[in-house]
Amino acid sequence: MFQMIDDNNNMKSTRDMTKVLNEIQEKPEYNLSKDTIQKNERLIRSLVDIVSENFITINELKVTEINLSSNLFVKEVDQFITQFRDVMDVYKSKAIEWDPKDDIPLKPSHLVIMKDTQDLWQRDLETLIQHLYDSIQTNGFLLSVLRYKFTDPEIAFMSITGATEIQTEDLDCQAEHNVDNVWLVANDSCINGIIEPGGENCRYIFHMDTNTDTNIDFNTKPYSDILANDLVANVIKGGKLGTYRHIKLPTDYDKCLSNDYHLNCGQIKDLSGLQWYDSRCIPEMTEQFNINNLSIGKTRVEIYCAGITFHDVMLATGRIPAGPEQLFIDCSLGCEYVGRRVDTGERVMGIDMGRTFATSLNASIHSMTTIPEHWSMADAATILSTYSTLYYALFKRANLQKGESILIHSGAGGVGQAALNICKHYECDIYATVGTEEKKQFLMTEYNIPENKIFNSRDILFKNQIKEATKGRGVDIVLNSLSGDKLDASYECVANNGRIVEIGKYDMISNKQLGMFDFIRNIQLIGVSFEFVVMDDIHFFTEFYDWVHKNSKNGCVRPLNYTVFKAKDADKAFRFMTTGKHIGKVVIKMRDEETERQTFKSIKPALNMTVTVKTYFDPNKVYIITGGLGGFGLELIPWMQYSGARKFVVTSSFKYFASEWFVSTANGFTIEGTRELLEESRKLGPIGGLFHLAVNLNDSLLENISIEQFCSSIDTKHKIFANLDQLTRQLDYKLDYFVVFSSLACGKGNAGQSNYAFGNSMCERICEERRRDGLHGLAIQYGPIGDVGVFADSSDQVLAMTTLRKQRINSCCDVLDKLLAIKQPIVTSYIKVYQMKETGSKQKRMVAELWRALGIDPETTPNHLTLGMLKDYESGNVVKIKQYMDDIKRAKANLIKQKFIIPCGAYVRLNNVAPGFGGKPVYFMPTFRLNFSMFEELAAKLNRPAIGLNWTREVSKFTTFKQVSEYYVKLLQTLEPTGRYDVVGYLDSALICSKLLLKGAADRAVIVDVISDQRFRDQQLTEDQMLEIMLGIIANDIPDVFRAKITRELKHMADVRAKVKHVVNELVDFAGGTGSQLVATDMEEIMHIMLARIGMFSAYRQRKKVKLASKLKNVLVKRWAKMTGKLVLIKPFKSDLIEDLDELLEASRDVYLLPGSKDTTDTIHIELVDSPTGGVDLMAAEISEMIGAALK
Repeated sequence: MFQMIDDNNNMKSTRDMTKVLNEIQEKPEYNLSKDTIQKNERLIRSLVDIVSENFITINELKVTEINLSSNLFVKEVDQFITQFRDVMDVYKSKAIEWDPKDDIPLKPSHLVIMKDTQDLWQRDLETLIQHLYDSIQTNGFLLSVLRYKFTDPEIAFMSITGATEIQTEDLDCQAEHNVDNVWLVANDSCINGIIEPGGENCRYIFHMDTNTDTNIDFNTKPYSDILANDLVANVIKGGKLGTYRHIKLPTDYDKCLSNDYHLNCGQIKDLSGLQWYDSRCIPEMTEQFNINNLSIGKTRVEIYCAGITFHDVMLATGRIPAGPEQLFIDCSLGCEYVGRRVDTGERVMGIDMGRTFATSLNASIHSMTTIPEHWSMADAATILSTYSTLYYALFKRANLQKGESILIHSGAGGVGQAALNICKHYECDIYATVGTEEKKQFLMTEYNIPENKIFNSRDILFKNQIKEATKGRGVDIVLNSLSGDKLDASYECVANNGRIVEIGKYDMISNKQLGMFDFIRNIQLIGVSFEFVVMDDIHFFTEFYDWVHKNSKNGCVRPLNYTVFKAKDADKAFRFMTTGKHIGKVVIKMRDEETERQTFKSIKPALNMTVTVKTYFDPNKVYIITGGLGGFGLELIPWMQYSGARKFVVTSSFKYFASEWFVSTANGFTIEGTRELLEESRKLGPIGGLFHLAVNLNDSLLENISIEQFCSSIDTKHKIFANLDQLTRQLDYKLDYFVVFSSLACGKGNAGQSNYAFGNSMCERICEERRRDGLHGLAIQYGPIGDVGVFADSSDQVLAMTTLRKQRINSCCDVLDKLLAIKQPIVTSYIKVYQMKETGSKQKRMVAELWRALGIDPETTPNHLTLGMLKDYESGNVVKIKQYMDDIKRAKANLIKQKFIIPCGAYVRLNNVAPGFGGKPVYFMPTFRLNFSMFEELAAKLNRPAIGLNWTREVSKFTTFKQVSEYYVKLLQTLEPTGRYDVVGYLDSALICSKLLLKGAADRAVIVDVISDQRFRDQQLTEDQMLEIMLGIIANDIPDVFRAKITRELKHMADVRAKVKHVVNELVDFAGGTGSQLVATDMEEIMHIMLARIGMFSAYRQRKKVKLASKLKNVLVKRWAKMTGKLVLIKPFKSDLIEDLDELLEASRDVYLLPGSKDTTDTIHIELVDSPTGGVDLMAAEISEMIGAALK
């Protein structure tokens, strides 16, 4: 045993040693196998970078790890090393079992990693270090993870050949190699472009602390340490020895504390993407021009609260895109606000084109008005969008008249209640729909609407109820906000010469088709998009606000019920809106209103909140862009315009450009030319910032380039930037932004670009110096950019052997948006691919690449599944390989064809045959995938109406199959009160088809038996069995190997939600990733619905089988015998897998609870289809043809 030290006291006795060891073993905090040291990127990455740059000429590093714990350290190390080169001999595939009592069987390695565990404590430390030293190649490294004094683990890192712990004779041994290193010394200026030399024998010392000559004496510290360590990069800064390293920014790098912020959608187009953004950089404006080029006056308003509209919810959830207002503002969220004018202190309410969920706003003066004295600010927030929309829709467009009849959908919502107030004032005959019983009672209590005039908005029964209530006439006006089949039903509720006013957006954006037949009755369809009124008609608000003030006390315009959420709970407010449980308006409050309602100019600030940083440019300032006429510059300028910039000066070495922006041809390489550039810019306004994009590439090895060409690349980056730095410091104000677009070639090095990297590195030193002086300075090391710039036309094969990928220009701008607000002077932005390392022979690597090309993860492919088993592959049968690849391509195409979106309407028309034409309708029961893509071709061939019955979220609320069945039976009674239709179904919906047939509602039922799993018939299914069945249905044409891989992985997961999420991710990846054409918006939710349907169907069958085992079976047989309709059961099968057809047919009857062949009559007809797919694929031609034939 070796000595242990605790609190500086030696513990030498065996008893003390045993006590300490037992304590370590018992306490989890001392469990070395759970150390998280390798997750410390700031520490590990710096050290690994040092290893990599000191072996710059080695193509493949050899790494060995000594680790007796379960947590491999080399995996983390490898991810950083792969940014430079390949790594060999890593991971468990090369692991060797080792008894700590024996000698260590080590191979020569460039890097040895040793992780300390208690198993090593019995080894003699000096002997262990000697073994490690002997295994390390010349100038190699030891990375050891040690724990001492029972504190947090730390890393001791040393170069074995230069570590002071190694004895003097070790250094003598090093000298015997007779390697002469070249030392590059930079000590004449703190601005220097020294970068990674790239030569095996090159070293550099960069002294940043002085602008004068410094005597470099390798016999004194710190130079003696530098010489002993013999590392490539050595930087002295602040009296300390270090180096430059890439470190990930902290996770909250784009966050700040602010009391001025606004709410906007993030990159994710759903409610989880809602974020508060910093508004402090938004410049105040006194004038803006609208879409008609008319001047709009602006003033600052401190906002107290703002109401949420349904349009906001649709935007935030990604259901609809932003409208034309995005031409003027980067935030379309919010359209109404209530607060105080900063200049007068008045309480005001207004409407604007976005960014109103905020603490402040540069508001349009023409679209605001004072708040009536008897209203609170929260009261005022409830009337803005609601009454303005209705004033425009009902009076300006629909010409509402006193005493007319009107149907108001969603009557308990904000617009609904406002419409009730207006229509009651105009003595209209009011009908309304609501979504819950609570809302129904609310309308009866608050608005005295009779119960027989309130209907359900969750189905389409209101159509018949309106006709009945109006004695078949319908209503004069329908105020519609419903979508899908409910819009169709509303359309039919309009009386002759009536109007339907569409204030919803979803069907408009979706380009929903409406039949033209009802226009014969002189019906008007009036679409209302109020945002166009806000943009186009500046005179509307004067008229509207006059109407509001005149009617604010007579009951026509009165505040609505509302629910208030604090700003920090904005996401909860939006989620509350999506539930449909709210009554009236939902309001977000930014600050409390004062008790007194007089004017206040001392407005208290909003609460501080952690928000996301956001870049905005001042439209009154000028922004200089050197090289702005290049590819990146021409993309940067529109982005800056979108963020507020309006004045640009771009430089060019060409003199024939004419542009709306000022193009300067001043020579930025000289002080005089730079001064001319600044003077030209200042004529347009104060300079707001500078973006240095200019580049002049002369890529070449040193031996093939002249000194003039070499310096040309450096000067284009450094001289221009240095001149601009020098002269802008002489301005009487600070620049908001001083930015150079550097390159990853500077941070990582790139062969043939040392001149370009050197120039960028010098610019980075300028940025560091500016930051130290309290000025803005930012260098962004961009990696390869794919759309524009010097790398745009290069082949992707150039990057194929690296971990880098091209970054899209829009991604570069998104990153820039946040980086402009941070304090670090030098940052990097690039796309990195984390590659899996392949070990073994070249043949095995080729096999793994082929598996990956086939969509199969070679890491999880079982050992017994080899290419040797696929003889066509092994023998090189190209035709068979191509066929297999075509099968994968077809499977991807079929998957992409599916639209995984939960439908809203109760039904959808599948062809263009109108009701009443062609023949009796065919209703397709809800499919398992919740879309009807599998029946599209079949429906198009039918010469009679084809309608699909949707599975909506309302149906998902049911918990038993009986409830589901009753819903669809009732729905069909509504759609076809007299019956006389055919139905098609499979799986669980096949039982509903049978029930409709037995009730005499349907004339014919066609059901397809796609169940081949015996377990489905014999027992109540387990969760894993249901998952397996679901996967077989949704991924039936995906290669068996891929499906088997997913099934194996699911066995290692305990939570069903995690399993479903994994299946979704795998299918999305198979289809081509998140950038593919696969519409997977609701895929995860649909899969949970599938599992629920399988479970309900299985449970229902088991209960029914128990009942049918008794005398009830005879009753069922008699019912089928009396049935007048006909049932056609189509059973697909693989003929080569079936031995007894009669047994197969009896099993099919049993699945759907049909009488056996001995008990049945002619009312049940069975068709067999020999299908290669076995029946799961309803899009198979042979199955589709059989369904079509059965419907004739």
